[in-house]
Amino acid sequence: MTVTPPETAPEAETIAIDDKTVADYLERHPDFLIRHPHLMECLTPPSRYTAEDGNVVDMQHFMVKVLREELHCLRDCAQDVIETSRSNLSNQTRAHAAVLSIMTASSLEDLFRVTSEDLPLHLDLDVATVCFEVSNPAKLAIQFGPHVRGLEHGVIDGVMNGATSVALYKDMTDDGRIFGAAAGLVRSAGLARIEGNDIHPTGLLAFGTRDDGCFHPGQGTELISFIARVFERSLQGWLERTES
Repeated sequence: MTVTPPETAPEAETIAIDDKTVADYLERHPDFLIRHPHLMECLTPPSRYTAEDGNVVDMQHFMVKVLREELHCLRDCAQDVIETSRSNLSNQTRAHAAVLSIMTASSLEDLFRVTSEDLPLHLDLDVATVCFEVSNPAKLAIQFGPHVRGLEHGVIDGVMNGATSVALYKDMTDDGRIFGAAAGLVRSAGLARIEGNDIHPTGLLAFGTRDDGCFHPGQGTELISFIARVFERSLQGWLERTES
């Protein structure tokens, strides 16, 4: 009895990939390593001293260049973080000094004086003003003077430009209603709303500086808002004492 062995399936055709095939592909796709940067870690770069025909690409030089660029980028990022941290710490220290000045005011009038005279020094600004919207100044416990300005109803909503608590202006043009005689000096401003209640009307705590861009939209408003809230509480306390 003769047994016929089963037919074996034909072997799959293999495609030979030689150096020339790879080189031709890379020439047609010069961005290959950009799309697959992880291959740089497993490739063995040639020594720059092994080239005999002068046509060897110095991969070591390329890889070192990439690493240097990444190092410079990391150093720049680290420097930005350090400078931002120093600036934030300085601003925080200034804000604390401003708050302490507000809290140590000896009277309602002194509170307004401290705000307009001392806060610009603590915050390294040119001017700070307190404004209130009032229809009848005679019925208001707050006396208008060099440290307090009166505004018509609706002005604060207009200058706040839709902001509920703090508005920042990189370049602000004031007609004198907010900053008075210093309006022509102010270029950049930070405005904080003082919420009105049964004791006092809606107000505005305004900071201005001649430096363009000192305040700008997108900047953090936490410190300005904190100062405004402390001022608001101090104002409330002194007005309650005045009425009692």
